[in-house]
Amino acid sequence: MEGFFMDTYFDRFEDFVKDMERYVKEGKIRSKHGINHGIESFIDSLGSIFSSSNIGKCFLDPLDKISSDLINHST
Repeated sequence: MEGFFMDTYFDRFEDFVKDMERYVKEGKIRSKHGINHGIESFIDSLGSIFSSSNIGKCFLDPLDKISSDLINHST
């Protein structure tokens, strides 16, 4: 992979978006990420950023546990 400045190729941005959409649909590009659920997993999420356990993006869904508890209690 080689880096570049976006403003150098800004006039070709639409081509980039079309190509990337196709590559993702074809499975040529995959995202590496981890999703931690619930606010109680914040410390683990933060710690994974600074350790070798985190590969790719780290997401925290803080409302997951709260949302599922609310849904379960309202039915």
